[in-house]
Amino acid sequence: MTETNCSEDARIRVMLGAALDLYGKSHRNSEYCCNSSGYKEWFRNTLNELNLAFQSIKTHDFLECYKLVKQYIEEDRFFNKTTRSLLILGGTGIVGQATAREAVKKRYDVTVTGIEDNPALPEEVDFVHASQQHKLSKEWDVVFEIYNFEKGQTQQTYEMFRERAHIIIMSTTLTYDRTGYSFKPIKSNHDLSELGTQGGYVDKKIELERFWQSKQGANWTLIRPYHILGPGSLLGCLPPHNRDPCLVERIRSGKIRLCDGGRVPLNIIHADDIGKVVLKIAGNPKTFRKAYNVVNPQEIIARDYYLEIAKAIDSRLTISNMPGEHIWAREDWRLTTLPHLYDISDLEEDIGPIKFKSLEESIKDTLDNLPESYSNKKSTPVSTRMNQEPSPSMNRYFSSKPHA
Repeated sequence: MTETNCSEDARIRVMLGAALDLYGKSHRNSEYCCNSSGYKEWFRNTLNELNLAFQSIKTHDFLECYKLVKQYIEEDRFFNKTTRSLLILGGTGIVGQATAREAVKKRYDVTVTGIEDNPALPEEVDFVHASQQHKLSKEWDVVFEIYNFEKGQTQQTYEMFRERAHIIIMSTTLTYDRTGYSFKPIKSNHDLSELGTQGGYVDKKIELERFWQSKQGANWTLIRPYHILGPGSLLGCLPPHNRDPCLVERIRSGKIRLCDGGRVPLNIIHADDIGKVVLKIAGNPKTFRKAYNVVNPQEIIARDYYLEIAKAIDSRLTISNMPGEHIWAREDWRLTTLPHLYDISDLEEDIGPIKFKSLEESIKDTLDNLPESYSNKKSTPVSTRMNQEPSPSMNRYFSSKPHA
């Protein structure tokens, strides 16, 4: 090959590498989205140059590689649309609001369904009442299902959107089997619990996960967060003060009791970070038909969580002990007395690194935007949802709990 041809050969290698690199980034990070006119024009110009160059190059490997890149770009609908569309089912709560805000920033067309509209949603977002969900178009790029407790609803989501959309479903880390009591972070491939052992809320989530994991012909992804904070959420991560609407007043009084004195490790997640993760997952083939833990992997001790709230409201707090056995015999939120640490290495491998909001930031955001007050902690919607009958089995856990 002549010197000129060698130079041309090197130039094409660089261009082809750039095209492949940008294609990969577009699926890992929505900030590199190629739907913008600038990137689409760059791709067209690059392809035109490559096309002209390859007419004079006989290297079979290059030609096949170029054809493959061109096929990926031309066939992928994410590159052939000016704007991507996102449907959030049950999206008027804190996670839906956060995801909608992030999606609007990324220039998605966003529609949210729910029981009633929420003025906190961005004005660019369309709202559809949940009763009219069956009339929605089936032409969506991404569908994010947040509230999903009825089998019929899950089946409807599958039937309506399986052909075209990437369906992302929110589950919970509470679905994992806990009989092997451990302080090690739980990986996303950990066994799920048996039905009937971890409470009615968890049973419904396990059934949800089993449904989707049986659907190998659709592009779905399950996400499992734990202890979501952010504007609109209630504070409290441990009995007897889980999601307690009176927690700030109790902390200002100077004394509270916590299960095991608050010496329980956990991870948290800010709703904004869930939204960012969802949009990084969206349309990424690496995430199809997988389940991920979605938490800030920084380990937190529950007593430090409550002390951080005290610090934020400029109060001194003394925390005393309430035995775990007492909680399981008399209180709700029993599963939160167990360690809740989760591994997200597979998530970061597939979508790239994630910058999470800290505990301090998350508590401040929550304190600044607490929801309306309730008469007591058992009357809140989140308590009703999380403490459905049957209750988790006490003996199943305390028989395997290690001694201090």
